Amino acid sequence: MTTRHTPGPYYFKDGMIVSEDTGETLAILPYHGDEPEQIATGILLAAAPELLEAATFAIRVLLQSEGHRIQDDYTERTINDLHRAILKAEGGAE
Repeated sequence: MTTRHTPGPYYFKDGMIVSEDTGETLAILPYHGDEPEQIATGILLAAAPELLEAATFAIRVLLQSEGHRIQDDYTERTINDLHRAILKAEGGAE
C-alpha cells in the first residue's frame, strides 16, 4: 500500500487531530467543550491510521488462511467488508 496520508499515530485534543510524530495539526473538528459525541468522533478519527493498518493486516491473514480452512459466508463477507473499507480509506470506491 502506498501511504497517501500523514503517517500515524495521531491523537485528539481540544478539537484537533494531531500527528504524534510532528505535533502538526492535521484537522480541526467543530468542538464545543465536553460534548461526548464530538469527543468520540475525534478519538475515532485519530485512530484511523492504526485501524487502516489493522484492516490491511487482517485481510492479508484471511486471504492467506483461505487455503487452510473452509471459507464460509461470514469469512467472505468479512473479506469483502474489509476490502471496501480499505478502498474507501485510500480514496477509492465507496
